[in-house]
Formats: sequence, C-alpha cells, structure tokens
Amino acid sequence: MCSGVYFKYGDDVLRFFYANPNAALPILTVTGKIELIAWGRRQQQSGNLPITGWAQLEAIYSGRWDKFFPTPVKIPALSFMEKDLEGHSHWYDLQKGQ
Repeated sequence: MCSGVYFKYGDDVLRFFYANPNAALPILTVTGKIELIAWGRRQQQSGNLPITGWAQLEAIYSGRWDKFFPTPVKIPALSFMEKDLEGHSHWYDLQKGQ
C-alpha cells in the first residue's frame, strides 16, 4: 500500500509519509484547485471513519465502506512510495492523468 506521496502544491513540491501523524493528501477539487486533507484517521482522532489510512478497492466495491459514503477523488501526485516485503522503500513516478 502507498506509504508516501510526492506532489506539487502551489510553488512548493511536498513529500508526505503516512507514518507522520500530520500527513496530508492533495485532492483536486471540482474548481481545479488542490486542497490538502488529512491522510486517514489516527487512533487519537475523533470521528466515525475507521482508524486507517487506506480503503482497498475490493472493500469499497463489496460495500464495506457504504455506511461512510465514500466519494472518489483525484490525487494529483507526481510519485508515490511503497515498501516491498523486506521493508525497502520504492518510489514510482506517475504520468499526468494516472
């Protein structure tokens, strides 16, 4: 699963990692602006969402997230990071629109 994202925000290029409790993800709004939102819900945070930073597609498609009213968003990342089975980090570049 994605553990880090690299993206442009205004004039800055930012990198966030889920392990950081203040991690945020960029989302593209309907007006074309980029908005930063909290990445997941943490143990110490209040709210009704599950305590996690990910929603697997099969869980969404099977209806397990229906009670949370999931909404698809576009995340305009330049690249993302995943760890392999041995814990090594690998960055993957994205093409525009991916």
